[in-house]
Amino acid sequence: MFTVLKRKKEKKRVKLDWKDYVAITIAMLETVLLPFILYIIILFALAVIFGLL
Repeated sequence: MFTVLKRKKEKKRVKLDWKDYVAITIAMLETVLLPFILYIIILFALAVIFGLL
Protein backbone atom coordinates (compact mmCIF):
# COMPACT_ATOMS: atom_id res chain seq x y z
CA MET A 1 0.00 0.00 0.00
CA PHE A 2 2.89 2.33 0.67
CA THR A 3 4.14 1.86 -2.88
CA VAL A 4 0.72 2.78 -4.27
CA LEU A 5 0.67 6.00 -2.28
CA LYS A 6 4.23 6.75 -3.29
CA ARG A 7 3.39 6.34 -6.98
CA LYS A 8 0.46 8.71 -6.75
CA LYS A 9 2.72 11.47 -5.45
CA GLU A 10 5.22 11.05 -8.27
CA LYS A 11 3.37 12.69 -11.15
CA LYS A 12 5.41 13.54 -14.19
CA ARG A 13 4.47 16.32 -16.57
CA VAL A 14 4.58 15.17 -20.15
CA LYS A 15 5.54 17.86 -22.63
CA LEU A 16 3.35 17.82 -25.70
CA ASP A 17 4.70 18.57 -29.13
CA TRP A 18 2.79 20.56 -31.74
CA LYS A 19 1.92 17.30 -33.48
CA ASP A 20 0.19 16.12 -30.32
CA TYR A 21 -1.97 19.26 -30.23
CA VAL A 22 -2.86 18.79 -33.91
CA ALA A 23 -3.83 15.16 -33.25
CA ILE A 24 -5.96 16.14 -30.25
CA THR A 25 -7.71 18.85 -32.29
CA ILE A 26 -8.42 16.47 -35.18
CA ALA A 27 -9.75 13.84 -32.77
CA MET A 28 -12.04 16.40 -31.13
CA LEU A 29 -13.36 17.59 -34.49
CA GLU A 30 -13.97 14.02 -35.64
CA THR A 31 -15.85 13.25 -32.47
CA VAL A 32 -17.99 16.38 -32.54
CA LEU A 33 -18.48 16.94 -36.26
CA LEU A 34 -18.68 13.37 -37.54
CA PRO A 35 -22.48 13.01 -37.02
CA PHE A 36 -23.09 16.28 -38.91
CA ILE A 37 -20.79 15.29 -41.77
CA LEU A 38 -22.49 11.90 -42.06
CA TYR A 39 -25.91 13.58 -42.00
CA ILE A 40 -24.91 15.92 -44.84
CA ILE A 41 -23.51 13.02 -46.89
CA ILE A 42 -26.70 11.00 -46.38
CA LEU A 43 -28.90 13.97 -47.35
CA PHE A 44 -26.78 14.56 -50.45
CA ALA A 45 -26.99 10.88 -51.42
CA LEU A 46 -30.77 10.91 -50.97
CA ALA A 47 -31.05 14.07 -53.06
CA VAL A 48 -29.04 12.46 -55.84
CA ILE A 49 -31.06 9.24 -55.67
CA PHE A 50 -34.41 11.03 -55.83
CA GLY A 51 -33.18 13.53 -58.44
CA LEU A 52 -33.60 16.66 -56.40
CA LEU A 53 -30.26 18.10 -57.49
